[in-house]
Amino acid sequence: MGLFLILIFLSVPALVIGHYISLHKKNKILLEEMNQPVELPDVDSVYATVVKKDVAMEKNVPGKVVRTHKLVYCVQFLTEDNQRIEYSVPEELYDYIYIGQKGVLATVDGEFFDFGDGEEI
Repeated sequence: MGLFLILIFLSVPALVIGHYISLHKKNKILLEEMNQPVELPDVDSVYATVVKKDVAMEKNVPGKVVRTHKLVYCVQFLTEDNQRIEYSVPEELYDYIYIGQKGVLATVDGEFFDFGDGEEI
């Protein structure tokens, strides 16, 4: 019984030290990952005017088990080179912008990113 207590007495500190070393290694790896530079996507921007706003109902949204519908908020922009481009935008932005508004249209990989006066983009 005495030998058993000695083994337990010696193994508990070894387990604690092993756990501490493991945590230290994990923290070191996480710290190294945090110090890596973040690559931001390339944002393309063009001066544009809002020419049309529309709300559409998308039926049977893919990926949903239940038959669902959702509103899609679309805005059509006229760019400086007279191209009309339409994007779906977040509801909050849709409510904020108005037809005739001029600003900077920002896209990432051809997808809508933001529209505004350019300061917050």
